[in-house]
Amino acid sequence: MGNSVPDWEYLPELCLLTVLEKIDEPISRVQFGAVSKYWHSLFNTFLDIKRRSSHNSSSNADDSI
Repeated sequence: MGNSVPDWEYLPELCLLTVLEKIDEPISRVQFGAVSKYWHSLFNTFLDIKRRSSHNSSSNADDSI
C-alpha cells in the first residue's frame, strides 16, 4: 500500500484565496506565499485584489463628497 499524502499545493484557487482573506498577520500571508510557486502566484493575485479594492473604496468615497 502506497503512502498517500494529500497534495495541498493544488487546492482550488477560491479556497486558498479565502484562507488568505482570513489570515490577519502580514507575516503569515508571506509564509503562505512561500509554500510553493502556485501559492506565491495566488498570494500576488490576492495582493492585487486587495489593492484594487482599497483603491476603488477610496475613489468611491471621493465621489460621494
